[in-house]
Amino acid sequence: MASLFRRKGNPFWWLYHRKGKKWFQRSTKFRHDVSADTRKARELCARHNLDELSEAARFTDSRWEAWVPDFFAQRYATMPATKKRYETSWRTWLIFFDKRAVERPAQVNYSLIMGFLRWRSDPNTKGVYPCGRNTAIFEIKILGTILGEAVRRGFIVTNPARGLGLAKLRPREKPEITPEEEALIRLKLRDCPEWMQVGFEIAMATGCRLRETSIDMRNVDLERGCIHFVQKGGRIHSTALSPELLPLMRSLRDKGHRRTCELPALPSKEWWRFFRRIGLPHLCFHCTRVTVVTRLCRAGVPERVSMRFVGHSSTTVHRIYTRFAVDDLQPCVTALMKFASGTRKTNCEVVSSALHAALGGSGEQSEDNLCVAHESSGQDCKTGI
Repeated sequence: MASLFRRKGNPFWWLYHRKGKKWFQRSTKFRHDVSADTRKARELCARHNLDELSEAARFTDSRWEAWVPDFFAQRYATMPATKKRYETSWRTWLIFFDKRAVERPAQVNYSLIMGFLRWRSDPNTKGVYPCGRNTAIFEIKILGTILGEAVRRGFIVTNPARGLGLAKLRPREKPEITPEEEALIRLKLRDCPEWMQVGFEIAMATGCRLRETSIDMRNVDLERGCIHFVQKGGRIHSTALSPELLPLMRSLRDKGHRRTCELPALPSKEWWRFFRRIGLPHLCFHCTRVTVVTRLCRAGVPERVSMRFVGHSSTTVHRIYTRFAVDDLQPCVTALMKFASGTRKTNCEVVSSALHAALGGSGEQSEDNLCVAHESSGQDCKTGI
């Protein structure tokens, strides 16, 4: 790689660079004691580095198909779900690149990436489903991961997909499933595939995620009443097995099922269609997790216990899932009213005692005297307010 250096007694920056297989030294004619010249010398050095990498790319195949699949296979070998999601997004990028003849990382620049953001959300785009801004930003993040690997392999000098400052839109808040909606869902699920029926029962009893409803039956301990989930990133989360799930789990075990259910290729899309078909388009499967967390909180279960039950490691994330309506806050009003009532009673007793002492302990307190005392304390003698 090219580099800059100084020579004793010489006011200029010198450039050490390679041309072909030979290395050369030459003066840049830019002074090292002038900041503007120093900046120009560094730009010159960067251009030489880019030329060297471009020349190396001629001998090293940096085309996407030559190394990206292998990169995914190695990096996400222990995370099959993540690997599948990234490969799906990468296919979208390949469609975008194919239309613009982009075959190598060196051809990617800032303008191209910003063009992808517009192209991805355009409903007239052919070959892919249009998506929202947040999904497009997520796919740009995946490209940034790939280009980061290209930097490490020496295909490019910098990563143009990093530090773009693209802000995501605030996602729509997922609501709690009401008892009436839950009854309707169970009724309509009778005509649906078994994996949907089983998945819904497990999620409503444990608060697990959609992918976690497909449980290896070896991770279900019916004797100890324990169930083990494999969460995101391969983490194991163990929680209590609800008695409501015991008949279901015994039935699945007796039928010889290796897993509680086998999910299709796009389970979230199937649930999306289901909720719209039954007239509940505002719901999604993840609302089951919101419902479980909210019901635990409403029942007075301590936060640390409910976090342990659903597998949340952060209180910040856990609180996002809590959905309280105005009616749920009525106990707060009742508690404050009881406190205020007790405070007024105490104030009356204090005022009466003070008045009794002022009258010399005669024990005779007229209503007029009490009114005067209450007025001095800022309260009404009849209502105590």
